[in-house]
Amino acid sequence: MSPIIRGLLFSIIICSAAVLGPFPLLCPLMPLMIINPPIYRRLTDIVISTWFTLVVMLMDKLGNIKVVITGDAIDCNEGSLIIMNHRTRLDWMHFFTCIQRFGSPRTLKVMLKKLLKYIPIAGWGMQVGQFIFVHRKWDIDRMVFDKILSYFSDINYKPQILLFPEGTDFCEKSRASSYRFAEKNGLPPYDYVLHPRTTGFTFMIDKMRTGGMLDAVYDVTVGYPCNIPHGEPDIVVGNFAKEVHFHIRRHDPHTLPTDQTQLAEWCMNRWQEKEQILQQFYQDKQFNHPSPPVIDTEPIMQQIAIFLIINMTMALVMIYYISVVRWYFLLCILCHVIIERKFSGFDLLQVNIYNRLFKRRN
Repeated sequence: MSPIIRGLLFSIIICSAAVLGPFPLLCPLMPLMIINPPIYRRLTDIVISTWFTLVVMLMDKLGNIKVVITGDAIDCNEGSLIIMNHRTRLDWMHFFTCIQRFGSPRTLKVMLKKLLKYIPIAGWGMQVGQFIFVHRKWDIDRMVFDKILSYFSDINYKPQILLFPEGTDFCEKSRASSYRFAEKNGLPPYDYVLHPRTTGFTFMIDKMRTGGMLDAVYDVTVGYPCNIPHGEPDIVVGNFAKEVHFHIRRHDPHTLPTDQTQLAEWCMNRWQEKEQILQQFYQDKQFNHPSPPVIDTEPIMQQIAIFLIINMTMALVMIYYISVVRWYFLLCILCHVIIERKFSGFDLLQVNIYNRLFKRRN
């Protein structure tokens, strides 16, 4: 099968599965935002994680992506902050192929640019999944981070949050900007990573600590020894990464400094290590560390695939033959559009509903 056919198939299946798979199942769960927010959060996580598992399966089967993991294992039952260098715009999608090998990615929340929340269907799923969207204005981001993390703490929910402290993906433009930042602040220039912005990192650590959500900090270094696809257009034309390597180091939160300045320095030291590790990686084309034990993902991916195929087939048949179902899908789409326009998206709506209806009672 040619690369472009594989890329088109991947894109069509992913988009179709989002529309006909998890998407129509999410709207009936909306009343739980008012009735029982903790159950709503957990059920929506389960539904959305089926789509993420499909992404992993298609990357494995259609993309033929080889995933290599070294270092420590990730405990998917822990509340954690995961920090990773940002080599391409696809890093977060590739990370799903990593974490799936340790269990379910259902509690994984990715911090992404605000623009991505407005992508039809996929962006709506990210909103419902409670991804955290970054405005790149600290006064706004601080308020959003605080509201979402307080909501997680209040409902006794422990997320795994993937944060890219570099703030943007690695490219010639961002590397030049990182060089200027290093020169201005008396820091060494980096060739494989960007200097991290530590304000969001220190805030997240402090907030997750005080909220009882932080069981671990995972420092993940990602490398691409062969080709490096930079963004979504590469996927469409079938330019999948041939190999993606992840090196993982787990840190106990108690070993991290509590002072904000020292915590920021701790993060910067990790990036200095990443620069050295990646310099060696791109010479050897691998991380020279042992691999942790992983699980066999094939059975669960097959089960999810069967579920989505049955669900999508039933949805297509009902849309074709039953007018009520067609109106239901249109109503779901209209609902998402209105909530996005009037309430800034599902990600903030569920938090605001909880604060109004439940937090005041406490």
